[in-house]
Amino acid sequence: MNIRNVIIVISIVIFVLLALAVIVLYQYARSKYGVNLEVDFTKIVAREDYDVRITEQSEEVTYLTKDSGDNFKILAFTDMHFDGLVKAPMGKTMNEFLNAMNQEQPDLVIFTGDTVTAIFNKERAKLLAEIMEAYGVYWCAILGNHEGEHPLSYKREKLIKLWANDIKYPHCLVEPGPEDISGYGNYIVNLLSTNKKIIQSLIFMDSGDYVTKEDINTVKYGPGAYDYIKADQIAWCQEQIKALPEGTKSSLFIHIPLNEYAIGWDEIYDEASRTITDTADCKYVDGFQREAVCCSEYNSGLFAVIETLGSMRSVYCGHDHVNDYSIVYKGVKLNYLQASGYSIYGWNDETAAKTEVLEEQSMQGYTILEIDKSGETQITRIRYKKKGYADYE
Repeated sequence: MNIRNVIIVISIVIFVLLALAVIVLYQYARSKYGVNLEVDFTKIVAREDYDVRITEQSEEVTYLTKDSGDNFKILAFTDMHFDGLVKAPMGKTMNEFLNAMNQEQPDLVIFTGDTVTAIFNKERAKLLAEIMEAYGVYWCAILGNHEGEHPLSYKREKLIKLWANDIKYPHCLVEPGPEDISGYGNYIVNLLSTNKKIIQSLIFMDSGDYVTKEDINTVKYGPGAYDYIKADQIAWCQEQIKALPEGTKSSLFIHIPLNEYAIGWDEIYDEASRTITDTADCKYVDGFQREAVCCSEYNSGLFAVIETLGSMRSVYCGHDHVNDYSIVYKGVKLNYLQASGYSIYGWNDETAAKTEVLEEQSMQGYTILEIDKSGETQITRIRYKKKGYADYE
């Protein structure tokens, strides 16, 4: 055998070994992260008196009416991180989620990003939609920074289109949104009174994932840092708010917090004395900041537009798992939603997760938003465990 043939044989052997290694790694990753939960659908308690219905729907806006005229009860979950780790974190998250749904019996459910994460997440996204169909409750979702971030993840755009399938998932209110603006899943749900007046307009926007190389000229940093809401999205949001009847209240749901969450908190909180003092611009409501606000380094100006318009009362976000505060900054209430998943930092260490102490100190839970006939919202954060991180006193 000449040298040329030897090289060919060696090359083939190396290629085969590499191919086998890739297959083994793929199968290992799929066995660890691609597992789907076996949910007992017989334990799902659907509401027999559910009286919420769609009265009108377009590609961007859905109108919901509650026939009884009672308050709208919304359950909001954020950072659930269904990541395929069934044995501990994901199974625990699912159990708590189902218990909350069965107990609270909401009119509407909102997921504010980082819901189905990690690789091979398509089947988990479908499972969540099937669960919501079993409940027969309308639901909304936006994307976080972790959906679609891995090469083997179901991509962000595809995930939104999967959920937006009206035939398979008629209770899902997710819409891809306008094709001529940035992001996937910019859309609106208007809550109506029985006389067809908009009680409150819920605006859902994609706050993105990470800054790209193309963004560097605009933001002057990155790539890889946390994303921001783009100028075309802000213009769309402004247009939608202006189109509402005068005096209509509205709220914004995003994943990554606005810069003003940090600006407002820093204005009222003194680290040295651990005291909170209201200022002319910022008022403390409740909760506490336990980690720095992980907003974009670039302030794209959305808050300034919200402040100028004056009709948007609240902004809701997730992303920072151990922050749970609300403040009113320049007339706008900025709220963290209660983080919901057990695969998030503060819980997912395999050794610590086995200890009762950490479980009792965990913050995981959900948020209830109850919207009355006048459009005012009562916010209640629920923790799965009664104990936990101390609130500010």
